[in-house]
Amino acid sequence: MLNRPTSLALLLLAIGLNASAADKIYVGNVAPLTGVIAELGNEAAHSQKACIDSINARGGIRGKKVEILLRDDGFDPERYVHAATELIEQKKVVALLGGGGTLGIDLLLQRGILEKNQIPVIAPISGALSIRYPFNPYIFHIRASYPDEINRMMDQLEITGRSRIGIVYMNDSEGRAAYGLARLALKKKGMQLVAFSGYNKDLNDIEPAAKAMAAANLDTVIFAGLEEPAGKFLARLRTLGSSAQLYGLSFIDARSLARFAGADNARGTGLTQVMPYPFANNQQVVKEYRAAMKKFAPKTDISYLGMEMYIGCRVFEEGMKKAGANANGADLIKALENIGTLDLGGFVVSFSPENRLGSKFTDITVIGPDGTLMR
Repeated sequence: MLNRPTSLALLLLAIGLNASAADKIYVGNVAPLTGVIAELGNEAAHSQKACIDSINARGGIRGKKVEILLRDDGFDPERYVHAATELIEQKKVVALLGGGGTLGIDLLLQRGILEKNQIPVIAPISGALSIRYPFNPYIFHIRASYPDEINRMMDQLEITGRSRIGIVYMNDSEGRAAYGLARLALKKKGMQLVAFSGYNKDLNDIEPAAKAMAAANLDTVIFAGLEEPAGKFLARLRTLGSSAQLYGLSFIDARSLARFAGADNARGTGLTQVMPYPFANNQQVVKEYRAAMKKFAPKTDISYLGMEMYIGCRVFEEGMKKAGANANGADLIKALENIGTLDLGGFVVSFSPENRLGSKFTDITVIGPDGTLMR
């Protein structure tokens, strides 16, 4: 049996630990820290942590420090759901912030985990319609949808007089959906779809698609897939003699694309974007993001992905300020849906009880000679 001094010491230690936990706000993130896009997953996590650190350096949220609990899903939807469930049900996070692709979040919704626990997902990295419609009260989007990006792309193609267009898409549900959206957008513009081809995402087998696009004598290829197959496709397209310009959506990282394609091949590639241009201090939110990265994550590159993580974190901060430092997930949902129009310093998001689509902002960038993005 413990003696009284020891028992008292243990009691005081327990009280101290509970007080310490009560003085923090816990938020979760499940990201691909290993696997095929681990480099980007870690970059996103470092950028998000820089934002959390900057919040804490300002005194936290209503006097409470914020702690992010990070888990790895290896870019696997089942692992995403398992890790997210652990954070929600065992660690009692108030929200999931960033991370997550379409398939993992789809599974969270199908299994009722968000509804059961009344927990929001803020700023998931997906423009898919399947997690936007029908209306879902638990997911707060800060990026434009894939149709928004594709329509912006079509406007650009129309302006530049492109007339012979092909589409290459990842042969899974997301890739086929993107193909369908692009085909419909071309039809609405009265533009000609000359050729299309899928590729096996597990094998990254782009050879048939490259040969089909090269043979079609195109001036533009829209690529609906990730940067590794996109880069390998582009390199092969050039060896086959095609000078067609490649266009991709915002989830393609320009630096990775240039690495897989070669800098000369990647030059001139057009990419849609859904966040402010992060490489110049022309907006307040960009200045704040760059300052946070310089101070708290100086070894992590400035990027569109980092900008997105920073803005998502700031939306969480503003929601928690409105909800209160002792808020639970349901309180945070209520606060965010009543936040109205929120200007974060040049980037505006809007939410309401009937709307979770915070932004429709889109932009077009082009990969320059050194692999960096230009507007």
